[in-house]
Parts: sequence; C-alpha cells; structure tokens
Amino acid sequence: MSTARAFRGVIPAMAVPFLDDYKVDEDNLARFAVWLAGCRGVTAVMTNGHTGEVGSLLPDERAAVTRVVADAVKERVRVVSAVCAEGTFEAIEHARAAAHAGADTVDVAGSTSSFTCTPRARAPPTRPGSWYGWRRFPT
Repeated sequence: MSTARAFRGVIPAMAVPFLDDYKVDEDNLARFAVWLAGCRGVTAVMTNGHTGEVGSLLPDERAAVTRVVADAVKERVRVVSAVCAEGTFEAIEHARAAAHAGADTVDVAGSTSSFTCTPRARAPPTRPGSWYGWRRFPT
C-alpha cells in the first residue's frame, strides 16, 4: 500500500521577508507561514518558488527558509520546497537539503538553459512590447 497522499487545496508560494542587511528575516517568515497555514483551504505551503527570491538565496539560505517554515507550521500543513537548478547534480543537492530541512516533498523546476525569451515572430503585439514568450531551442 502506498503512503503517498494527493495534493489538494490551495498551495501558496511564499514570499521571503528580508532584513535591512539582506539576510532572511526568520521571525517574520515563521509568522507568515503560520498565518498562511491558518488560511481557509490552504493544505500546503511552497518555499523557494522559482519566480520568487530563490535566485537571490545561497544554498544554505534556501534550506534555512524551508527549515523555518517547516518548524513554524509543525505538520499543520505540508511543506513543498521548490528545487530550481541548472543541472541534475545541483538539483539533487537542493532536494536533499530540502528534505533534511523538513520539506514533505519537492517541486522541481526544469532548467532554463534550454529556453530563451524572444518576441513572438508571427503574432503582432496588441500593445508595443507586450507579447514575449518562451521558445524551446530545437534538440
């Protein structure tokens, strides 16, 4: 029998508060996690989402964010840690660090190195400069 549980409900990606010296504000991060965990419909929270501050965090800071959140919600909701890396070995290290920090699972964002942001060639914009999209390089 599998022990896996399906994800349902709302899973917000968390913003990370910083102090004036650009260190993670762990106290406010913990308070924010507790507040989110208490919101109606929230069944999990996501740390280190690929569109947030993760690119500004060092690997140990990413793990610290997950640890602070996991400690704060204390099994009230599940913790998903996004893994954003440019290579397989780096992704594995981030996933291991997330698990050690208390994440229940990881969300893996694919490498951005095979994508480029370019204007759409045949779809004229409705407003100047408004239509940009991702296009995969041929393999």
